[in-house]
Amino acid sequence: MNDPEQPALRELLRTELRADENRAPDFGAVWSAAAAAHHRERTRSVLARIGALAAVLAIAFLTAPAFRSAKNPRAVVTTDIPWRSAVLLTEWRAPTDALLPAAEPFPFHN
Repeated sequence: MNDPEQPALRELLRTELRADENRAPDFGAVWSAAAAAHHRERTRSVLARIGALAAVLAIAFLTAPAFRSAKNPRAVVTTDIPWRSAVLLTEWRAPTDALLPAAEPFPFHN
């Protein structure tokens, strides 16, 4: 259990640990740089979304007049009564009715 080389091995490991600590970057600096990069990317993403929304709204605003009718719907006054239209719903026949023979109603079988 008590190996005579054990203190030398521990000293070698301590030396390597110190060398690694000296070569390693400062955690605070790395973390700050990553946080700043994340903040910049987030800001760019938010600005891109706002810009896209503004573009869509601008296009919708500019093209909306093209879809409006020339007449003001409130200004249209009609004197026709709905049931005095050219063809009453009760008088309407389908265009294909002439192709069907006039027959008795379909007999239902029980």
